[in-house]
Amino acid sequence: MARKLTFSRSFLLVFPLVFIALYAIGLSPGKVVYYSLLVSFMLGWIIRVLTRTSGRCLESSLYKQEQIDLADEKRFAPKLKEAEKLKKRGEYGEAEKIINNIIALRPRYVPGLWFKVQILNAAGGDDAEIRRYLRLVMENTPVEDRIFKQASDMHEKLIKREPDSGNA
Repeated sequence: MARKLTFSRSFLLVFPLVFIALYAIGLSPGKVVYYSLLVSFMLGWIIRVLTRTSGRCLESSLYKQEQIDLADEKRFAPKLKEAEKLKKRGEYGEAEKIINNIIALRPRYVPGLWFKVQILNAAGGDDAEIRRYLRLVMENTPVEDRIFKQASDMHEKLIKREPDSGNA
């Protein structure tokens, strides 16, 4: 469980830094203590207010994003299944139309982007276009995610496969 940043913790984080900074300036010891307490108190209060506010904003935005993701999964799952069936039958053009519609609605929807990569790869699509979609997948996927690793590996293979442009 994450520990909350209380006023006393933020004060204790700031006070030594302010004390050292004021001492380095060359103030008298009495003024260093007085101003350190005063500045640390103000900074501690500001840090507390900012972390409380930003925490609420972050929590709210994460919750909203989670709700959007769940809605997208429900909304696009049947279309992705249909596109998968078309891909298995070798009807890449029809599958790509479905995926293009999904991407038009949600340009950063990772399952749609990843499926677009798979269709282009299976149909022998342009490497530059595949790399473009792989970059989109990697930009919108957490690094620790399995899809990120697969996309990264595929991107590396495409770069290695690319003919050397320096020998032209």
